[in-house]
Amino acid sequence: MKLPFSKKRGMMAVTALIMLSIMVVTALSTAELAMLQVRGTRNISNLQQARQAALSAIDYCLYLTSIDAAWRQSKGSGVWISNYAVGTAQVSVSAEPDGGEIGDPAGKVLFTATAAAGQSSRTVQAQARPRSAEVLQYLLCGLTDSKMELNGQVKLYGDIRAAGRIESDGTASLKGNIYAARPDWVQPFFWDSDTTVITYASPADPPPLNIAWYRARAQEIVLPNAPDNSLLLSRQMLTDTANPYGPAHPEGLYYMQVSNAQVVLEHCYITGTLIIEGAHTVTIRGGYRHRPASNNYPAIITTGRITIQISDALREAEAAKDFNSDGDTQDVFMSRIDGLVYCGKKFTGFNAAGYNGEFRMHGAIIAGEIRIADGRNCWITYDPALADALIPGFQQSSLAIVPGSLQ
Repeated sequence: MKLPFSKKRGMMAVTALIMLSIMVVTALSTAELAMLQVRGTRNISNLQQARQAALSAIDYCLYLTSIDAAWRQSKGSGVWISNYAVGTAQVSVSAEPDGGEIGDPAGKVLFTATAAAGQSSRTVQAQARPRSAEVLQYLLCGLTDSKMELNGQVKLYGDIRAAGRIESDGTASLKGNIYAARPDWVQPFFWDSDTTVITYASPADPPPLNIAWYRARAQEIVLPNAPDNSLLLSRQMLTDTANPYGPAHPEGLYYMQVSNAQVVLEHCYITGTLIIEGAHTVTIRGGYRHRPASNNYPAIITTGRITIQISDALREAEAAKDFNSDGDTQDVFMSRIDGLVYCGKKFTGFNAAGYNGEFRMHGAIIAGEIRIADGRNCWITYDPALADALIPGFQQSSLAIVPGSLQ
């Protein structure tokens, strides 16, 4: 049966309305999806901007440490940057010590940067640490333009650096390179198959040594006067557990303040760091054994001169001390110094006249001037661990990101 025309037209209208409704719903869904995609793209873009802003702000904080050597005191812990605009983002950065205290010149710092862009935000953390000072890369490093003298058959294993001439009596041997201000300032007999003379553009910067930092942490000791009015540490054992002049320091840090006097160290067994301020000369003589209690500290720091005059092995019987706690006083130790030795003025070594026994140093020597007068049976070797060591006062003031710490 055929439908009347009016009814056919009604059915067509209903069908058209249904199709139109479907098209409207589809269009609305497509528009909403498009808006979600735009919003998602915008959110992704904002997240990327926030992350880049946070990274940039941390880089800026590292830059601040490179232009302000006293940043640990001037900035310290807390907020370094607050609501700083980086592109379309706002970022804040705070710093806190990552173990220890932020005033530690070799301490690590944890930076936390929070950045917001639009409705998105990111937080980025990174650990930063100072880098070792250049002077720690060398076995011998002379800081002034005074000549460096290497005499008496001394055997050197490591690179040396001098701001002045390097001279020798021709008996010294070197396994390493020479960094010199001018190549013609190095005597030719140092040049052999395993030595290269490298000319540097500028002298090595003195380390940013802060004696006050050590003074504040160390145990002060006062030495007795010898008959010649020198201050004498003789036949003693000084370690992180033993101090004949007071409480032992758990890190073996011992400080002496003297007034232009001579300090004499003889027949001693030392496991620790000696910080000697104000001495005219520190003389090490007799038998002597010394190393720091921790590789994070030097063996000796002095603002004056150092003269080493080894004349014997270190004998327990001579000192009437049981240095190695084995229950007797019959042991004999080869005289030796391990670790970093810093001398603000002239360093002179090693053997006393007439002594032909062995003496060894393993570490590095940094001094205003270096003169090895008698190196018979003396071996001086570089400790490569120093190149990356974080020794307070012997690092760059600026910070660098610890690899793998960014999160």
